[in-house]
Amino acid sequence: MVLKHVFMEPMKKVQVENHLMFAEPQDLFGNLDELCFVSYTFCKDFISALLAHMSPTEFGGTEVLLNAIQKLTIHSGNGEVYHNYCLNYSNALNYLETLRQKDDFAEFEKWCQHDPRCNRLQLTDLLVAPMQHWTKLPLLIGNIRKYTLNQEEQSQLTYSLQTIEKSLGKLQDKMKWLQNFERVQEIQKQIVWPAVGELEPRVFIPEFMKSTLSKQPCEKLLESHKRQLLYEGHLTLVEGAKTTDMYAFLFDDILLLTKAKKSTRKKISVAEMNSGNLKCQPDGATLLVYRQPIALDRFSIHEVGSSDAAVTGLKNAFVVVQISRFQQIIGVYTLQAPSDATKHLWLAHLGEAQENYKEINIADVGRQNSFKENLKLDDDDVDDVKGSDRPLATQDNSLITEKIGENVLDSKPYITHSIATPRNRGQSDKFTVDYTRSRTAPCHIGGHDNSLHHDYTGQSLHMSRSVDLGGVNIEPIYL
Repeated sequence: MVLKHVFMEPMKKVQVENHLMFAEPQDLFGNLDELCFVSYTFCKDFISALLAHMSPTEFGGTEVLLNAIQKLTIHSGNGEVYHNYCLNYSNALNYLETLRQKDDFAEFEKWCQHDPRCNRLQLTDLLVAPMQHWTKLPLLIGNIRKYTLNQEEQSQLTYSLQTIEKSLGKLQDKMKWLQNFERVQEIQKQIVWPAVGELEPRVFIPEFMKSTLSKQPCEKLLESHKRQLLYEGHLTLVEGAKTTDMYAFLFDDILLLTKAKKSTRKKISVAEMNSGNLKCQPDGATLLVYRQPIALDRFSIHEVGSSDAAVTGLKNAFVVVQISRFQQIIGVYTLQAPSDATKHLWLAHLGEAQENYKEINIADVGRQNSFKENLKLDDDDVDDVKGSDRPLATQDNSLITEKIGENVLDSKPYITHSIATPRNRGQSDKFTVDYTRSRTAPCHIGGHDNSLHHDYTGQSLHMSRSVDLGGVNIEPIYL
């Protein structure tokens, strides 16, 4: 409430008078109005309930607290209101630093801090307070549960505690995703992809294609919101008699090696190299992609042991051998880490990333194989069902056909049939084909209309179609 009434509301008032028009309260305070409403509602309901249940010997009770916490969870959308504020917090701090460069805002901030309600707290201290309110709630509930004797009330407190902890877990996942997304976008702006002419200087490009091939189509490769950055840091690439300073990015699907452009390159201390952080420089420093990204399932890692290091002089080194999909070795990268500890960190992250990538691919292949198996029939059933035409005979010996659909989700589609004959010529009727697990003799029903309607229910796939029978009774032919 102090943050709202001492800083946000006065800012809006002075903006009405055409002051501080460059400031955006929404960017600085986020959804503070929602937070204040939730907090005010919680306090009001909690105090009213305490007074209503007050007696000469007892002031409130655990049940009152449980009801208040339950209402707080509902009003906050299971903590979503706090999630939105927390996700905006880092941006709010950056925006605050930008505003402080303006003399008018700096003077306004000092004037607000003289308010006795601030209790000598600065704006940055008050901005973090709403985050602390939600994160400290599990600790408060845990202490109350510790001194609660009633077993039923303990169970209810445990349930409330688990609900809030689950919400905090989701918040933590969102924060990690946001930090990763912002860092990947930062890397995307920093990276330059060399054209094919720079990668292969001897390649001949016809004149009419030079403009088309002047840029790489993969320039937006890192913009995917699903890509995760697992590790990054400085490495040294050994190329014969010379070495090149590299900066490597390990994502959840690729390993990307880059090197700083000579025009923007600066010396980096060993401490900075060990820290594993290289942020985008404000002067537009760029990193040039070295060759091409390496998929995690397309390289093997070989550590240079102490004995080999003593012979070759490669300290803290490991070798990445790139292999194509045809099992051809197409690249060898000998990389040196700044220290032995950093080397083992790289080896651990690379190995773990490859294992996770392999598990994901195996799971995807398993799902694809399972789907393909579901489309197959036994040898004693219909042959070549998928995509084939099935003739059916009518009473007037004419033939009608139908293509069997591709999306048969249930395994072993044995077909049962249901037929209704229309009374009037030209009347449309509906035929239903049920794919079930029962061993009913398979049959096939077709018609002139090519439209199929699918309805998935339980373990059966109900496929129905409307057919213009034209007054002809269709008898199914059992295959």
